[in-house]
Amino acid sequence: MRREPDPRAPALGALTPGAEGEALGRTEDRLWVQIAYPDAARAGWVPAAALEVVRGSLAEVPAVPSPRWLHPPVTPPILHRGFGAEPEGFARWGLPGHEGVDFQAPPGEPVRAAAAGLVLRAGEIPGHPYGAQVRLQHHRPDGVYVTVYGHLMPGSIEVMVGTWVQAGQRLARAGSQGFIHFALKKEGGGNGAYGDFVDPTPHLMGPLEGGTDPAAEGL
Repeated sequence: MRREPDPRAPALGALTPGAEGEALGRTEDRLWVQIAYPDAARAGWVPAAALEVVRGSLAEVPAVPSPRWLHPPVTPPILHRGFGAEPEGFARWGLPGHEGVDFQAPPGEPVRAAAAGLVLRAGEIPGHPYGAQVRLQHHRPDGVYVTVYGHLMPGSIEVMVGTWVQAGQRLARAGSQGFIHFALKKEGGGNGAYGDFVDPTPHLMGPLEGGTDPAAEGL
């Protein structure tokens, strides 16, 4: 049993073969089930494939949205600069620090959609600090989010405003800076001086090279 529906999350304990527990919830993709074993105080997550349903149906169990729903936009996901870094440099933008995360990406590296969504912006904005960029809108159970992909190679953007893209679909290629900017906004997020910008790190799947593993840290 894991603390969260992720194989890298801290273990809470082991199930005894043949033991029964009440299903409390499931992930949106139905790959993980939250069970109370041996009681509700020890509720944890178990892969659905490891369970046998003896009464009822998992379809009746309420879906619990996963906190980690974003795929890293580049592979491998090597962190170049984290959220909140370099407060002095970002003060001129009225921000307390870096409003997103930067991933190392050689020029021409494919940049992919972190999640399925609607293309809100795709192109170059003269004078904008992100340069050539793509923005996607995502409707989640807890609100509406926007992912931002900046410092892209001019002329490499492959998607159009108003179209729907799938998770992992190629959006563009990385520009000449050697990294791409990735930011997450939650409409009405109200994150202090960051406004709608929130730290995307706890929502990313898997560990980040050169950074932290959100699952291991329990974020």
